[in-house]
Amino acid sequence: MTHVFLSHADHDHTGKLDWFENAQVHLGEDEKQMIDGTTSRMVRIYHSPKIDRPYTLVADGDVVTAGIRVQAIATPGHTPGSTSFLVNDSVLFTGDTLVLQDGLVRPFYRLFNMDTAAQRDSIRKLARLEEVALLCNAHTGCTSKYARAMKHHHSLEAPF
Repeated sequence: MTHVFLSHADHDHTGKLDWFENAQVHLGEDEKQMIDGTTSRMVRIYHSPKIDRPYTLVADGDVVTAGIRVQAIATPGHTPGSTSFLVNDSVLFTGDTLVLQDGLVRPFYRLFNMDTAAQRDSIRKLARLEEVALLCNAHTGCTSKYARAMKHHHSLEAPF
């Protein structure tokens, strides 16, 4: 594996980076504050783990070509630098920006979000994408019914 794309820097997403020791790591530019300790993750008592290896920060709209085309889409809310990745213009990886409940998109669980209002805006941004054939998130699975999943994004309520 030559590249790893991190949606954000929470431990459950960075914890196994050592498995990919030769891969180039990419994450959203606004996530730097989380990994350098500038911004605490939760109530000043928990910080995201530091990434002790070279990494590349990507901005909204940046494209990385790694045998495939990967476009970064800034989707703040879960963390300030949360980033979704659109692969080959058709497969969308959203990390913890959203969950699927009964096939419908909802913001990730409110208790774990740093800014759920910003997250709702990020989901609205994703809902404007066209030609998405597969939507995958980090914890509740995937759907090939993107339009249906996003249909009610305007009335987004985050679970607990």
